[in-house]
Amino acid sequence: MSKQIMIVDDDDIVRRISNNALSTKYETITASSGREAVRLYDELKPDLVLMDINMPDMSGYEVFDELLAANSSVRPTVMFMTSEDDVQNEIRCFDMGAVDYIHKPFHPDVLLRRVDVILSNLERYEVLEKGAECDNLTGVYNRGTTEKKIRKHLNEKEFGTFLMIDIDNFKSINDSMGHTTGDQILKLIAGVLKSVSRSTDVVGRVGGDEFVIYYNSLIDREKVAAKCEIIQERILTSLKSVLPSVMQCNLGVSIGVCITPEGGEDYDTVFQNADRAMYNAKNDSTRKFTFYEGESDGNNGIGHGISYIDIPMTMKIIGERGHDAGAYSVTYNDFCNIFRFIQRHAERNDDKVQLVMFTLKPKKDKISSFGKKYNSGAVITEFSKAAEKALRRSDVAARIGDSQVMMLLTGTDSQNGMIAINRIISKWNLEYHSGDFDASYEMQDVCG
Repeated sequence: MSKQIMIVDDDDIVRRISNNALSTKYETITASSGREAVRLYDELKPDLVLMDINMPDMSGYEVFDELLAANSSVRPTVMFMTSEDDVQNEIRCFDMGAVDYIHKPFHPDVLLRRVDVILSNLERYEVLEKGAECDNLTGVYNRGTTEKKIRKHLNEKEFGTFLMIDIDNFKSINDSMGHTTGDQILKLIAGVLKSVSRSTDVVGRVGGDEFVIYYNSLIDREKVAAKCEIIQERILTSLKSVLPSVMQCNLGVSIGVCITPEGGEDYDTVFQNADRAMYNAKNDSTRKFTFYEGESDGNNGIGHGISYIDIPMTMKIIGERGHDAGAYSVTYNDFCNIFRFIQRHAERNDDKVQLVMFTLKPKKDKISSFGKKYNSGAVITEFSKAAEKALRRSDVAARIGDSQVMMLLTGTDSQNGMIAINRIISKWNLEYHSGDFDASYEMQDVCG
């Protein structure tokens, strides 16, 4: 499907020249005024707006401001054109977030090629952004995106039901059948979960064999129970299709259910309560699903008569599950707490720990083509993944904003720290889209 470009100019000749140049390759629509442009954009959502700055009813700046206000979730892509040779205008366009700026009169072939570059970069950006949101193996949302989307639903009071889904004895499947079979099973499970969800729901992988579904606006207990039964039945059928009969006796699916807002109105509370309910289901020999019943029944909110949590249960609830390879990825606040603890431990035991900060910046010749798009976080997310894969499980990493990642390299002196840094850069260059960005770094001994 060809991209659609809207040409906005009060000058009929400019509209015709632009349309003739671009219509050979793209679908084009034209608007002779700012007001018409706002109306058409709202109706058609073109991929690119080529817009004059000086127009009688609304300036291009005013049109862009109105489009930004009305389309906060998806930023309009705008390329400005003007007959004025004014550097301040050009700076203002880029400050507003325009992707390019062209002076009139222009050669039609030059216009076409500049538009080609813009749309090519946009396609690449969309691929990066989608890849940054999804779990590489299963194609459902990754942990960070899952949390972000569910938080948004809860913050906007779009309540529903949160399911925590865990496959019993998955580690034994990996150990006996190998990780290739384990990966196949995870893909099958993700397919099942997508088949029982809608486009308005959130399906994500939050751990090794842990998945969640947030059913937006579904709070009817009977309907939720029916969903859980379908999920269990379909997952078990999928598992049996790839596992030998000798292993099928240990198959099971545990589901914890937390209905909002009764079970919580913020993500952390809802996640914890669904997690508790899931482990209650896991300890039930019938291996069914369990609803979080709240605090009012005097059983710590777990349900079904469990009054206390013992040490094994505590380790299951709070411990790391899945044991993925690579560095331990945490939020910035958690990183600060871990840093303080490791610093104390290192000072007491005379250990070597390196703090490393990576900063990503677009290369100078790429800034104009990217505009402000690179700030979306897609690229820094890719770099974070490369860093985590290149480091050890004893290391800790955290992303800071849209351009930096910092990490703690435990039991490491500066010489070995440089080895780790070079390994990260090699991983980034080998497996990811690193060509448009420069990665600089700083390293300091935590106790130095």
